[in-house]
Amino acid sequence: FSTQSQPPQNPLQANLPQPQQEVPDVPPPKTHGNRFLDLVEAVKPHINEITVEDLQQWIADGKPVHVIDVREPIETHKGVIGDPIRIPRGVLEVQIERAVPDVTETIVLYCAGGNRSALAAESLGKMGYTSVYSMIGGFRAWAQSLQP
Repeated sequence: FSTQSQPPQNPLQANLPQPQQEVPDVPPPKTHGNRFLDLVEAVKPHINEITVEDLQQWIADGKPVHVIDVREPIETHKGVIGDPIRIPRGVLEVQIERAVPDVTETIVLYCAGGNRSALAAESLGKMGYTSVYSMIGGFRAWAQSLQP
């Protein structure tokens, strides 16, 4: 028992890694459940997808595009693509209108492996966005493309 006043611990932050600790790796795609993967496969015929190479070309050509990282903040320690708009998948529908008010502007979404961004692309399409792409393979594919 201590009589010193300590700030109450926020239970939502209790198990988060501390800055000096190594951030755990995000599980690889093979750990996803079958129902989740079935859901992703069901939306793919209804969305646009873009390859890493095509996005790299768009960026090199100066094509106007909003690149949105839908990963959770804890996942971005491995890097990001350029200077993306960062909106975690869980709040995308709430925050997208402030980030990209014009539904006709081109948006490329990416996550770690391309699954959550596919679901996000479907959702934005339902919200009226007309030029939305999910990047195939996600950030893992982007990082692999930069390897010599």
